[in-house]
Amino acid sequence: MRPTRTRDGSMKKCLFALFAIICGLFLVASCSDDDNVKGTTTFYGKVVVNPSTVKQNENVTFSIGEGGFSSENVSVGISSSTTINGKDVIKSVSYFIDGTKVAESSDKANKYSVSYNVENISIGNHVVTAKCSSNFKNYTIEEHIMQGGLIVEP
Repeated sequence: MRPTRTRDGSMKKCLFALFAIICGLFLVASCSDDDNVKGTTTFYGKVVVNPSTVKQNENVTFSIGEGGFSSENVSVGISSSTTINGKDVIKSVSYFIDGTKVAESSDKANKYSVSYNVENISIGNHVVTAKCSSNFKNYTIEEHIMQGGLIVEP
């Protein structure tokens, strides 16, 4: 009987060690350098709506143009380095009409431009705003993005 107990004890120790190794591998695999990137930057710009007056079911283009307050003489974009570890700080810019997200762009080369079909937007004047998202979990983007306007005609 004694050898059985030793074998059971050894088996439990082996299973515990195997469990600990698997948990450790999972933790290492789930942690990335992006989780360790911390900081803050400021994004400056103005929502550009082109054309600013449309009829329902017509297309409009949203982009970020020059504007917003800049103490670092930045006309559009972010106030510090645009990349960290070879990755852009700005993941994307989302556009909102009257507070409802309607489009998103990660096209930095074209000032985060995106086309949107004005299909289910009511006739009248609307406010278009934008919000940036970061590629890094713990990186804050302070936004100074002036709103744009959209008029939907009958």
